Amino acid sequence: MGWFGLSLDGDEETLRKLYIQADTDAERLLAVGSMDKFPALSEASRDFIRGILDDWIAKENVDSLPLLAYRVDPVLYGQFLDKRWEAGLFDQVVYELYHTPAERKELAKIWRERILDKLSELSPETYCIAIPLLRMGGEVKLEQVAFLLDKAEGREKRELLRDLGRFPDAKEHLEIWLDFLREREDLELLHYALLSVPCVNDSRLREALLEVQEAFPFALEQIHVDDYKDKEALERSFRRDAERKVYKGAGTVLKDLFYESINPENTRFPRPYRLEMPGNALADLGMYRTPPADGILLHPLIALAIRQESGGRLPSTAWDWGRKLKQMKKLQLVLSEKTVQSWDDERRYAYLRAPEEHFPPEPYYYDLRGWSVIGRMENLRELRICEICVEDFSFLTECKNLRSLSLYNTNFTDCRLLLKLPKLKYIDLRSCRLIHKEVLKKLHVECEL
Repeated sequence: MGWFGLSLDGDEETLRKLYIQADTDAERLLAVGSMDKFPALSEASRDFIRGILDDWIAKENVDSLPLLAYRVDPVLYGQFLDKRWEAGLFDQVVYELYHTPAERKELAKIWRERILDKLSELSPETYCIAIPLLRMGGEVKLEQVAFLLDKAEGREKRELLRDLGRFPDAKEHLEIWLDFLREREDLELLHYALLSVPCVNDSRLREALLEVQEAFPFALEQIHVDDYKDKEALERSFRRDAERKVYKGAGTVLKDLFYESINPENTRFPRPYRLEMPGNALADLGMYRTPPADGILLHPLIALAIRQESGGRLPSTAWDWGRKLKQMKKLQLVLSEKTVQSWDDERRYAYLRAPEEHFPPEPYYYDLRGWSVIGRMENLRELRICEICVEDFSFLTECKNLRSLSLYNTNFTDCRLLLKLPKLKYIDLRSCRLIHKEVLKKLHVECEL
């Protein structure tokens, strides 16, 4: 609906005549731009476009002429952009490069140095497309473009801050975001700082995030407005909504920092997957509810494994769950198409399938950190966890009957926990970042490293 029927009627010859007869630039652009509706252009139209390009080199608005020039000849298209750049139309050319019909990444490499050279002359409105182009071109460091933050205001500053956070070396310039995290009046700018801050396991960042939350102690208490004509009440309500967004944003970054501390990136082998679930599944399983008093955490992946082991059924009562956990002798927690709904290999996230359509009977409740329930499997003899980030391995000390343990490519580190497993005969610790490895010599078990 945004474009249908906006081209002029008529064949190529008609449109060429309309262009010649037009009185204004807008009418000329409409006539020649309407040629883009044809799947193929005749040689006469190609020659026509070649002939008129020079008339538009110094004009700001050229509409779809660059696209038509590319259709006629990619070389002609490049020459047209070169001439417009030489004419000083830097903002317009950057816009045309961003919306290029050519291979944008390759074009960004070609134009990288020219854009960098004129970066200070671009308008703030162009930053949000210039910075992504520079990132695509590669070999551009954040320090080369960070000065733009002093020139931008309002929406442009917020968008620029978000784009800077995507630079590969953003983690080396954490101080930029620490300054913005001190903002307390412009909550939208503060929220963008939280959205874009690089996740660095740095105590300064952790302290700044806690200070953000402390600055808005009532953020989660919603303000209800009865009289919508009361402007002051509405403003307080809007302000509270912004505070809540900031408070939750700081919590999200703190959560990411926690995972970064227990599961840092390693160049030697792939990072274990962090397990998440879609928002609708979290709601269906009651994971937004306040946990019951003395509740028993249950990880959805464990429930999925029990369901597969039980022929597609889960225990229906708390008593059945307790009995099932005691009966478990073998547990395999492996990511596959049966357990994972979608993968994000770039961030190393795995989004789990829901084990059922409703939450379990109390006192059990689903939680993505609910590994401790494994410690209730008192007869467990074989445990296999592969390529998964586990928030807390302390449950292992409760598995006294465990004979075989595989922790391949997990974030397991502290070998001292294994001293609590008196019946252990075999352990797989491949692709793990281990500390206290001297303990392994005392275990007298078959060990793969």
